[in-house]
Amino acid sequence: MDISDFKNLPADSRVWVYFADRQLTDREVIWLDAESDKFTEQWTVHGHDMQAKAGVLHQYFWVLAANEAFNAASGCGIDKSVHFVQNVGQQLGLDFFNRLQIPMVSDNKIKIEKMSTLKTGVYTSANFTYDLTVSRLSDLQNSWVKPLGETWLKKHMQPFLV
Repeated sequence: MDISDFKNLPADSRVWVYFADRQLTDREVIWLDAESDKFTEQWTVHGHDMQAKAGVLHQYFWVLAANEAFNAASGCGIDKSVHFVQNVGQQLGLDFFNRLQIPMVSDNKIKIEKMSTLKTGVYTSANFTYDLTVSRLSDLQNSWVKPLGETWLKKHMQPFLV
């Protein structure tokens, strides 16, 4: 799957991004993409279908996008998606909820760093990361990768290197 697979959804679709604590294998990606298709096909909120797409990007990220103009995702619907991520994570031996691990871009590859690394001065605000707080499909498509200094992580960096 790649970002172009979301092309049938409007740019203002809501997005949730989950980062795995290790790289998924090709086989795991195929399985999780198939499970994601099953999930989005049966995903409902208060008995109403959702117009959504989900899957794995870059072998680390599980992304869910929903057209809220079609039907808004409410608490119970979001809970269903979180339970899905928790369940597939358990089945694959992955943690999609560890916010102390940061996806850094290094030599055009994804490198997992610990949050504590940001305080050691190894990285500056000019280094790039994937912004896990994007909330719209347009942001995922256009500004998902950002300098650290333009994300919430800036406040966790060694002050003189920001």
